Amino acid sequence: MINISITGAHLRGKLGYWIGKTFWGKGYGTEAVKPIIEYEFEKLELNRIYAGALTSNPGSW
Repeated sequence: MINISITGAHLRGKLGYWIGKTFWGKGYGTEAVKPIIEYEFEKLELNRIYAGALTSNPGSW
C-alpha cells in the first residue's frame, strides 16, 4: 500500500508505504517509489517530499 498526501501552500508531499517484513531487503519499495517521486517532482512540481521509516528496518532509512 502506498499513501501520498500533498499540502498546497508549500508544495510538500508526504509519502508512506508498507511492505510485509518477509519482503524487506528485496528492493520492492525502491522500485515502487522511484516513479512516484519522479512524478511528484516533475509533474506536480513539489518542493519537498517527506517519508518515514520503521526503526526496525534500517534498509528503509
